[in-house]
Amino acid sequence: MTTLDTASPPDPKVLSAFEREGFVILRDVITPDWREQAALAAMRLPATHRILGRDRSVDGKDGFHGIVAMDDVFLPLVTNPKVLPTLVALLSANLQLMSSNLIYMPSIPPGGTRTIRVPERHGWHRDMSSTNRDLGTRLSRDCRSRPPTSSATSPPTPASP
Repeated sequence: MTTLDTASPPDPKVLSAFEREGFVILRDVITPDWREQAALAAMRLPATHRILGRDRSVDGKDGFHGIVAMDDVFLPLVTNPKVLPTLVALLSANLQLMSSNLIYMPSIPPGGTRTIRVPERHGWHRDMSSTNRDLGTRLSRDCRSRPPTSSATSPPTPASP
């Protein structure tokens, strides 16, 4: 696999499309060989007795949190030289991997019904609510409505010699 040292700079057309459309689709970034390796690892993990990082439920869902640390085959998801330079150009070099999840949902058997991700249990939720620690926290209504104190608006007084 190509390393970041030999990665190509981001395509200006891709960056322009992102600015214009608000999203881009990067094509041909996952090779068929890597996809096969990742699929085998994704099938292998749920077949283990591993408990650490496991997320299992009674309705058949199985998976893991932190899969990049569980199997090196998943590292190209984070370090792909066809993707990372574009991400850095669009978002900055201050990138943080906050989660890497594997979610396995079995197929519905013939005549069976789905019990998760149905209108009554739609499954939509916000992941990573802890991002506020990095992005800042919302001030309470009281803090926003108070005028700043004089010490906050005055420049600091220089120290005496």
